[in-house]
Amino acid sequence: DKKSVSERKFTLIEYVGGGDLNDLFLKTCELILKSLGKSPTREDVNKVTEKFIDLFKSFQQIPGKTLQGLWSELFLIDQAPDTLKALNAWHSIPEEHYDFSSKEVRLEVKSSGQRLRSHYFSFEQLHPPQKIDLYIVSIFCEKLSGGVSIDGLVKSITKKIKHEPKLQEKLHLLTYSQLGADIHSSSDVKYDYDLASDSLAFFDYMDVPKIHEMPKNVSE
Repeated sequence: DKKSVSERKFTLIEYVGGGDLNDLFLKTCELILKSLGKSPTREDVNKVTEKFIDLFKSFQQIPGKTLQGLWSELFLIDQAPDTLKALNAWHSIPEEHYDFSSKEVRLEVKSSGQRLRSHYFSFEQLHPPQKIDLYIVSIFCEKLSGGVSIDGLVKSITKKIKHEPKLQEKLHLLTYSQLGADIHSSSDVKYDYDLASDSLAFFDYMDVPKIHEMPKNVSE
């Protein structure tokens, strides 16, 4: 009815930049609208708006992880027999000591570009709380022009969780916010998926050489 008038409150989120982030902006919009559902509260909309702003702010910042490190974590999620469980266990805050945590189990993912299982650990990473089962995941991660990019892994994982909009949102926002300024090169850098798969190995943290007690006045 052309004579009827409807007044409502709307939220407008507009991307005024240009270049190669348009597609990412539209994809983010699609995922977040699905996650919000048909009847979001004002609080829900406010949270989503903040997430949007934080995501695009992050592209001007130092990356939270190296491309290789982030690729390795996504690779493990893609390889997991239970994708939902793996994504739920994936850290929501990059600064957490462990990459994956679920109840009494922790996983720390380490990658190597030299086919050597030589990795760096913080003191805290190899000294988990009591009653925690900690395993180290070791992956060989080499660049390959015909390999798989971070974008490719995200697409593969998304297909496996097509009925889980909340987890799709987590996957998308967490991945791209950690890329920071590397967002512009992430689609061009690819790694050998087959080598990573063949080299994937798990180790009990007790088998890793470590300092058992931090010397006084020594940090890191």
